[in-house]
Amino acid sequence: MNIFTAIIWSPALKYSDKIIEKIPNILSKEIIHIKEDKLLDFVNMIYELDERCTKSYLPNKVQHIKDFGEKHILITFNIPKLKNKVFCKKAIKLKNQIRKNYYNKIPNYIRDIIIHIADNKEQSNHIILNYKKYLSN
Repeated sequence: MNIFTAIIWSPALKYSDKIIEKIPNILSKEIIHIKEDKLLDFVNMIYELDERCTKSYLPNKVQHIKDFGEKHILITFNIPKLKNKVFCKKAIKLKNQIRKNYYNKIPNYIRDIIIHIADNKEQSNHIILNYKKYLSN
C-alpha cells in the first residue's frame, strides 16, 4: 500500500467535506488541534523532507493559518500503482487541483493555506511518525 498524508488547514475547514470528496481511497481522518506556539514547528516538520518547498515562505504561511484557529484535519489515503517514488505526480496534481478550486474562497489567501499533500511515501511516513508530538490535548 502507498500511504500518503493530506492536511486540510484551518482556513479551508469550511469546505472540508467537499475537499475530502476529492481525495481517493481514504484510510483515516483525524481532527487535530495545534496551538499557535507549536504551529511553525509542526509546519517545519511537515516540510523537513520536502525538496520542492521554498521554506522561507513558511513563517508567513503559518501566520495566515493562525488567523483561522488551531483545528485542522489529517487524512491518510492510498495511491495505488505508484510510478515515481521520488515525487508522486498524482499527489501533486490532486493538491494543485484542490487549491485551484478553493483559493478564491479563502479570505486573504496566500499560497498553500488550503491543503498540504505529501509528495511521496517517505514524507508521509515522516508526518505519520511525528505529528502527535505537536498536538494540543
